[in-house]
Amino acid sequence: DGEVTYIIHRVQDATEFVRLQGKHVGIENQIKEWRERAERLEVEIFAHTQQVQKVNEQLRSANESSKSLLASISDGFCSLDRSWRFIYVNDREAAMIGVPAEALIGKSFWEFFSDPPDGVLHRQMGRAMHEGVPVEFEYFDDRHCRWIEKHAYPSEQGISCLARDVTARKKAETRLAAQHSVTRILSRAQTFNEAAPALLPALCSILEAQVAALWMLQPNGRELLCVGLHNCDDSPEAMRFTEESRRIHLLGGESLPGRVWLQRKSLWIADLSKEENFVRKEIAQLAGLRSAVAFPISNGDEFFGVIEFFLKRLCEDDATLLDTTAALGTEIAQFIQHKRADEALLRSEQQHRALVTASSDVLYRMSPDWGEMRHLHGGAFMVDKAEPSSNWLSEYIPPEDHGKVSASIRDAIRNKSIFELEHRVKRPNNALGWVFSRAIPILHANGEIIEWFGVASDITERKEAQANLREYAANLEKAVAERTAELRDTVAELEAFSYSLSHDMRGPLNAIQGFTQIVLEDCGEAIGPSGTVLLGKVLSAGARLDRLIRDVLAFTVVSRKDIVRSRIQLEKLVLEIIKEAPDLQPPQAEVTVSPPLLPVLGNEASITQCLSNLLGNAVKFVAPGILPRVRIWTEVRGDHVRLWIEDNGIGISQKSQAKVFEIFNRLHSQNKYEGTGMGLAIVRRAVERMGGTAGVESEPGRGSRFWVLPKGD
Repeated sequence: DGEVTYIIHRVQDATEFVRLQGKHVGIENQIKEWRERAERLEVEIFAHTQQVQKVNEQLRSANESSKSLLASISDGFCSLDRSWRFIYVNDREAAMIGVPAEALIGKSFWEFFSDPPDGVLHRQMGRAMHEGVPVEFEYFDDRHCRWIEKHAYPSEQGISCLARDVTARKKAETRLAAQHSVTRILSRAQTFNEAAPALLPALCSILEAQVAALWMLQPNGRELLCVGLHNCDDSPEAMRFTEESRRIHLLGGESLPGRVWLQRKSLWIADLSKEENFVRKEIAQLAGLRSAVAFPISNGDEFFGVIEFFLKRLCEDDATLLDTTAALGTEIAQFIQHKRADEALLRSEQQHRALVTASSDVLYRMSPDWGEMRHLHGGAFMVDKAEPSSNWLSEYIPPEDHGKVSASIRDAIRNKSIFELEHRVKRPNNALGWVFSRAIPILHANGEIIEWFGVASDITERKEAQANLREYAANLEKAVAERTAELRDTVAELEAFSYSLSHDMRGPLNAIQGFTQIVLEDCGEAIGPSGTVLLGKVLSAGARLDRLIRDVLAFTVVSRKDIVRSRIQLEKLVLEIIKEAPDLQPPQAEVTVSPPLLPVLGNEASITQCLSNLLGNAVKFVAPGILPRVRIWTEVRGDHVRLWIEDNGIGISQKSQAKVFEIFNRLHSQNKYEGTGMGLAIVRRAVERMGGTAGVESEPGRGSRFWVLPKGD
């Protein structure tokens, strides 16, 4: 506006000058034209100015909204120019730094963050600033003793940063990791002395400590002695601290372990240099140790010792860490108590054996779940068993009675009630006898079963008298059994013939394949392309026949071999099969296991064969171009466990589902999907041999769900 007014005034001055001089009268017309143009220009400039003012107002409004948004978020936010100076800081970021926002503007970012040049903060922020890439990382803020999650994004002015205090999450992660590590190590150890060497370095790593020391209460009950020590630093100063810790004995209330002993709780020293009651202070400072925490190994009124940790950084009292270490101390103490209780129980067993030796009845002791027979005094009726046995059911109970005995045991365990049952047993002379067995659960103070104590009386004569009354039915059953045995022998002979035939065919077949391969390699050029193609077909046909023979042998082996069932950790077995088969791993396929997979009773080799066949089919029978996806899970069905294997394959029609488990049955041509038609027949035969069944649910084009139903654990 000012420029337009200036132009108009200058035009007026020029007009007045020309008029007074009386020269160039025609210039007035020109000046008039300029004046009109200037007026039009003034109108346009005014309209443009109004538009600019409107846009500026919108920009100011957007800027205020942006500032309000950044001020309201719970995360810290700041913007830095390329010289690392603050150009914007929201209130949350200022509060985290501990300086008012207005006082930070124009100041260097590094003035308020004490991170070494090679620290994670310098490295990651430098990447965002100098390489122009977004970064996300976590670092420990020594100044405020907290964990920060940082996001930095490149901008035209420099970088913009989001900061979030994640100390609570990191503490929770540390607590879970520590508890998991301690539980895992204790579960694998037989004694605390065996577990201690693994506990100290594991906890040092999780708690980011440099030194861990184990102090145990001595038998005299008056002093603590350092019996274990882990040091992450091998410097001379650190080694001297280790030697001093091993040398001294601590009394109650002396130094940090002694105070933990007296107070029976976790204690923290935020700054060792200011601690008066710490006998190793000077040596610790020389080793660079700056803070410490210790927790008691105790449970209830029983105290065993102290575990002590040292850190190379100052750290304020951490209530979460103190709670975590207290829980760890209780868990370790419970482990020691349980192991000592086991030792006491063993001594009690020895005394018990002496008391029952003279009894004429069968006396026995069982573990809480009846998985182990701890002791058996057979009297004059059965063979004594001095050592624990996990195969007692097979050793003493006829297979026909396993189900009945196991069912009664489960009922007694579930109800914590007396076990009572009449059943048969194997006698020393290999004859079968009858006993009336009665066992009472021995309960812990917390109500849990410690073990079972039982007595079995010989009732063979009574049972034999009852059997005589059923002689006719027994004879009839014998006749049926004989005919069944004859049929079994016939089937066994057929299976043996099949096995022998298949096995004997492999020798000539291998010779055919070998000689054909030699001809191809040595005489390929002489016989020409057509001959080479024909010999290649011979090799291909031989390979298919070899696969068929192997599958027939596998089917025969599954049908003939003795099935010894044991407890199988199904989840572990499935993961091992997936790990060993490249076709079941990315990028070839996606196999998902939905834990937990319940344990089953079966033959491990047969279960492995079943799973390998089913998983192989799941990833093989898939439409071209489709990534195989398989899901595995289990569910309880009565006293069985049903294992499901679901795929995204081509599916099976309803009328074909009954045929897929038949021997040599194929639903697709060899050119489309390779196979022998034996895989699912082997699955069904193996599962049936273990007392289970197998089946499938499927629709064409919508995948299949195969299931097997072995005995549950």
